[in-house]
Amino acid sequence: VCFVLSDFLDTGWEDPLKLALARHDIVAMRVLDPAELQLPNLGVVDLVDAETGATVTGDTASARVRAAYEQKRRAEVEQTARRLAQLGCDLIDLKTNEDYVAPLVQIFRRRAARLGTGGR
Repeated sequence: VCFVLSDFLDTGWEDPLKLALARHDIVAMRVLDPAELQLPNLGVVDLVDAETGATVTGDTASARVRAAYEQKRRAEVEQTARRLAQLGCDLIDLKTNEDYVAPLVQIFRRRAARLGTGGR
């Protein structure tokens, strides 16, 4: 069993993961920071994309802008989960504001039940 720890925010992870899945049992461990799912009301700010370096100026005081951001981020989170499932990859979501032990125990119990090992 191999574990891939990532936020899966970047692009280009699918093809390497497909190759790895052909030979290995992969569990994706996605790190989610709740602060990245909602845009705080900070007024007009410059936002820098950590992956590309592109800068966009936005008015975070706008409820419409914040709602659109949240909707887009949630759609991305859901799309990544669907894509991982399509590839046959188990997924654990680890939230930065929550304990990580419970999701790990849950995935191992689910996998044990699926494989018929009874958690041994």
